[in-house]
Amino acid sequence: MPHFWTPAELENHWTDAVVSGVEEMYTKNSPLLFSDTAEKILKLTDNILNNPTELKYRQIRLRNEKIRDIFKCTGAEYLMTATGWVNEVIKMEEKMLWDKTEKEFERLRLGRSELQKYLGTIKEKNEADPKKKDDAARRAILQDIEQSKQQRSEAAERKRQVQEDVKRLAEKRALEAKQAEESAPRLPHLPPAVQPQDQ
Repeated sequence: MPHFWTPAELENHWTDAVVSGVEEMYTKNSPLLFSDTAEKILKLTDNILNNPTELKYRQIRLRNEKIRDIFKCTGAEYLMTATGWVNEVIKMEEKMLWDKTEKEFERLRLGRSELQKYLGTIKEKNEADPKKKDDAARRAILQDIEQSKQQRSEAAERKRQVQEDVKRLAEKRALEAKQAEESAPRLPHLPPAVQPQDQ
């Protein structure tokens, strides 16, 4: 388990923190989850390194599903912090920002290098054992199936919640209408008007 530096300590020990974060990702997760997460982090890293003046690549929305998937990998958030990402709330939306200067790009480069090293190790192991490649493909399919089940379950739960909210709102409005009717002033009861008879 990596040593978790405080933000102040991190400034002096970021090299150790980056290496520890990648090691934790590699040792605490399946090769498939590590690989998938590493690829996503590498894409974020390369976007910044290849477009250093583009501010849009220096912030990510945490509500984005692909970004949220990164944090399912143990150690990924620690690595992101070690490479310079910070949590912020901007206009009531949670984001991660990379607000370092260009001279601090070395953090990103080290993170990229370490991730690529471990991805290479996984690739070598898979190539040495074709069965592992098939197992990895099977696990990927099963993971996709599980994710689809979870998404359907979440969608069903949201639908059920909306239906309950609609039902509660209808009951509330019916109660308010009944209370309004009961509290409305009543006109005195008048006898029916007498119709003149034709003669």
